[in-house]
Amino acid sequence: MFAFETTAEQKLSDFADYLHVLTDTSLDMSFRAKAGEMIKSTFLSENVTLQLAQQKDKPAGEYNVNFTLPGQPGQMLNSISRNADVYLKKEDKIFGAGTLKIWGVQLGEVK
Repeated sequence: MFAFETTAEQKLSDFADYLHVLTDTSLDMSFRAKAGEMIKSTFLSENVTLQLAQQKDKPAGEYNVNFTLPGQPGQMLNSISRNADVYLKKEDKIFGAGTLKIWGVQLGEVK
């Protein structure tokens, strides 16, 4: 199960990276479009809800996704608490001439 938790954490990290590329207007549109495709493939469906800003009763603002610094475990910078649904799903994977069903990790709602 630890491998799936690690994969889910990596998916969240990748999502943050793709989101930065998608919103960076200085980049070529082809890079931004590819980032959009990668974001789409990260989630279970196109109908998931993402709540990336603070609650309605708190002022809106710009937030960066931050992670624990390697040298200082437990320290978070500019972070807001969110919960993410994580799904394990069997997917067909092509290996040579054959196909195997393997477990994959996808994200659901982020609140």
